[in-house]
Amino acid sequence: MSRPLRIALGDLSYLNGASSLNPKAGWDSNLYVPLNIGFLASYAKRRFGRDVDVRLFKDPAAMLQHIRDERPDLIGLSAYYWNAELDRLVVRKARSIPGYTPRIVFGGPSVDSDPSEQALYKARHAGVDLVIPNEGEAGFASVVAAMLGGTDIHIPIGLSTDLSEVPSPYLDGTLDPFLDGPFQPLIQTSRLCPYTCAFCVSGKNRGKLRAFSLDQVREEIAYIARRFKERPDYVLFIVDENFGIMERDIDVARFLRQTHETVGYPAKVFYYNDKRFTHICRSLQEILGSLCYQGVTLSLQSENPETLKEIKRRNLTDEQITSAISWARGLGLRTTTELIFGLPMETRESFKALLDKCARLGFDWILCRNLIIFDGIEMSRAGYRERLQIETRRRLMNGNAQTIEGELCAESEQVVVSSTTFDFEDYKFFRALNTWFHAIFMNGLHRAFFERLIERGDSLADFVERMLSPTAGDDPAARQHTAFLSELNAAMEAELHSEASLAGMIAEAESGGKPLPAEIKLQPIFARKLLDNEHGWVAEIIARTEAELAIGRALPADGKPSPMMQATP
Repeated sequence: MSRPLRIALGDLSYLNGASSLNPKAGWDSNLYVPLNIGFLASYAKRRFGRDVDVRLFKDPAAMLQHIRDERPDLIGLSAYYWNAELDRLVVRKARSIPGYTPRIVFGGPSVDSDPSEQALYKARHAGVDLVIPNEGEAGFASVVAAMLGGTDIHIPIGLSTDLSEVPSPYLDGTLDPFLDGPFQPLIQTSRLCPYTCAFCVSGKNRGKLRAFSLDQVREEIAYIARRFKERPDYVLFIVDENFGIMERDIDVARFLRQTHETVGYPAKVFYYNDKRFTHICRSLQEILGSLCYQGVTLSLQSENPETLKEIKRRNLTDEQITSAISWARGLGLRTTTELIFGLPMETRESFKALLDKCARLGFDWILCRNLIIFDGIEMSRAGYRERLQIETRRRLMNGNAQTIEGELCAESEQVVVSSTTFDFEDYKFFRALNTWFHAIFMNGLHRAFFERLIERGDSLADFVERMLSPTAGDDPAARQHTAFLSELNAAMEAELHSEASLAGMIAEAESGGKPLPAEIKLQPIFARKLLDNEHGWVAEIIARTEAELAIGRALPADGKPSPMMQATP
């Protein structure tokens, strides 16, 4: 080839109105520096030098224009469930250009490591020539080498890349075009998750835990700090699956603290700590202190033994959790647990018991999520879904919609609504119950009252369950309560779609009909409604529920809120 091989790489995002108008768009709208394709580009440039011309894109419209103008020989797209429709749009538009036949490859978390699943995934994405699983550098470089010299393509399975051979896309300038806009910086210090959770994209990976050199990590942190020191509200996201799994992570934390003190950045750091929460994790928190965006997170997901076996997960013991919470409180750190309803073998009673247990353990925040499944996780494989009779419905994703060249792209996620051990009514029950938990634990709704309820040994889940049924009577509080429950139920029904109904809704919006909803996150929306009425009908309904259950005689005979009810945040 007499000219360099032209390569266009896309890690595409929705650049919509919320992104452009929000001064903290990088955090609030999920816009991040394209570190993933930065690694691919830097690796290819080091290996092939002037034989390649690599361009990177976050903006789908800009990538499409580049494809028309420059006709790249090779198009690579990072595949995630949150940008799947953008990827499809680019492929479709590229393939429609007369006389233009680029090679198109997909890679990223959505590509399974199982060959049969790869074939099914590729069949669902017309126009894609190859898919690259796991780490992309070696597989992508093999595609480039084949196009340059006619060699065979070899795409390795598993995680084995020698990270000393992967240049930093920050330090070689590859990512510079993305450091002055709305994109939040990411940094990776190590690769591989040793855990095999069936609901996570990292659970399918096998390989060896490896780390980038400490010198390179320090230089990257220093470089990012210089570039973002005037924007301290941009959170630095460490994308290791388990930061704190290696002893050397303590050195990284110390350098982050030092850089904050000398440069003023980062002001906040987000990371997922090692699931075991060892002494290393505690040291990281002690060093970083107020820089930790999320405090201490101990994600349980489930406590049902059958569920944990099915999803290949082992939790911390109660003693370890209690010790960690006590230690965190001593440092003034918030403690959080994340739970997922809808996992295999979970039941209504087992998940209610889990909610009560987390409340008794004393977590400051209890985050309850519905299980979603997507390409690239073991749970999404056909055999797994069939064996457990997993049924899903589609739900639009908040903020992930944009009209590009006259076509409306909108992302959706597959929500699990039933399986062998729970049905659709159970799904709706926890969707509603979790709205109250969100209001209590995230927004502080009558927090003092509910803390006392928990301290008395009463079931918070049972108490909230009573409030999910309309209150008897025709007074204003009862009517408002009933109206709230009716509105919540309608919203839970309306947010779910079949493939056909979702396509019809998007087509209607594209043609100028009813627009897509501007805000989609149901739990925070309805939690805010509760908070807006905290000292109105909500307080009255809580007081009546307590009286009905005869809990602690919290109401006097006149039916007015007791001092306990009034002593709320």
